Amino acid sequence: MKGSVINRYIAREALTVWVAVVVVLFLVLLTNRFVRYLGDAAEGDLPAGMILQLLGCNAVSLLGLMIPASFFLGVILALGRLYRDSEIAAMAACGIGPGGQYRALYLLAVPLALAVAWVTLFASPWAERASERLSAQAETTMLVQGIQPGRFFQPKGIDGMVYVERVGDDGNTMYGVFIKARRHGETVVLQADHARQTVDPDTGERYLVLYDGTRYEGVPGHGAWRILRFQEHGIRIQRPPAVKPDTHRSGMTTAALIQAGGPATSAELQWRFSLPVMLLVLTLIAVPLSRGGPRDARYTRMFGAVLIYMLYSNGLAAAEDWVQNGYVPVWLGMWWVHGAAAAFGLGWLLKQYGWPLRRRQRAVS
Repeated sequence: MKGSVINRYIAREALTVWVAVVVVLFLVLLTNRFVRYLGDAAEGDLPAGMILQLLGCNAVSLLGLMIPASFFLGVILALGRLYRDSEIAAMAACGIGPGGQYRALYLLAVPLALAVAWVTLFASPWAERASERLSAQAETTMLVQGIQPGRFFQPKGIDGMVYVERVGDDGNTMYGVFIKARRHGETVVLQADHARQTVDPDTGERYLVLYDGTRYEGVPGHGAWRILRFQEHGIRIQRPPAVKPDTHRSGMTTAALIQAGGPATSAELQWRFSLPVMLLVLTLIAVPLSRGGPRDARYTRMFGAVLIYMLYSNGLAAAEDWVQNGYVPVWLGMWWVHGAAAAFGLGWLLKQYGWPLRRRQRAVS
């Protein structure tokens, strides 16, 4: 009964602080993404209507990274508060040592690790695929949706400057269109009453079709200009350069990664499994790291916590790159980083408490 009450108390303290930390991190990261998307929309690189959709996809993708980091910091803050208020010392006097702390913390860590595994194995790849579809859709709609009437701009896919007086209510018709471009050393000027973006159903190519206008071709300063009046004039919108296939591994389903094989897909697969394992290992490190005295400042251990997390996460990123490039065998992969981090945490714990782990809390200088 005593251990059960203590376990619930420590777990509740860690859960409360973790919720606060994860909310703050979530808001900070999403705000940065939101500001970046607003800048892209202002520059005409992103439709304003897609900002919230892309932000939602990014939120899902960020969960797998934020939960381990936020839980680690939350545990450090929660246990640090218990040390400052001498509650850990009181628990030790009642026979509750580091083993009791671990039992309470892993009551939270194990379900959270399972949640992170679900996010990284299923939810995050889905969000990446959805984000790619939205980006592809943005490429097809940005020519019109990114227009700011009354201003010159250079849309993606068209080699030239474009000016539009206004955009119609249907969102796809532009009025008072002016285009200036260079072609074979000559200046080409197009003026049209209105224009629309269309897609060829056979080839899938996109065109900007101008109606009821005039085309001027020539060299500035010379009198020989060719003038052509037209009722309909099409300009092909260039497709964006093809993306290398290996950049889409983050959007592949876990089943597809298992079937594909190879160092690159194995590295991505191990990365997805590494994040829940990382949460469990960080929980192991959190107990010896958070140990302090009643007079310690509130955030004394936070610098060390951030440093350890950065070394751990950067080590995983480097190991993933080494596996992908064949420098490290697939069987070793990224697991040696987890092993090194777990050995570090276990060694630190044994240094503080000895073996077997003593229940009595030693005085902290």
